[in-house]
Amino acid sequence: MIKRTVVLFVSFVVICLFLFIPISNHQTEELVTITVTDKDRIVTGSGDQIDSKYLIYTDGEVFENSDDITFGKMNSHDFQSRLKVDSTYTVKVVGMRIENISMTRNIIEIIK
Repeated sequence: MIKRTVVLFVSFVVICLFLFIPISNHQTEELVTITVTDKDRIVTGSGDQIDSKYLIYTDGEVFENSDDITFGKMNSHDFQSRLKVDSTYTVKVVGMRIENISMTRNIIEIIK
């Protein structure tokens, strides 16, 4: 009985997290103007387990450029090639910046 209760509780927490994160991201949408100072691709893992993400450096904040199915963004490679160093853009970002856990906001749209 206790084992089943623990499994149900853990399942509930996981489901809530998967629902909360996309909902909270929609509530944090913001338009910001950035000047790109540098950009990078971070690759982790090896073999078949390679994962990568793009980072955009500005004078005030570091942003992530990753695919986000909740916003229909599945072209982070194209975004990365369009963003040029020393250029200024207005972009739509979502998420929260939490430095202690290296959490960055995600660029989901280049406005201009």
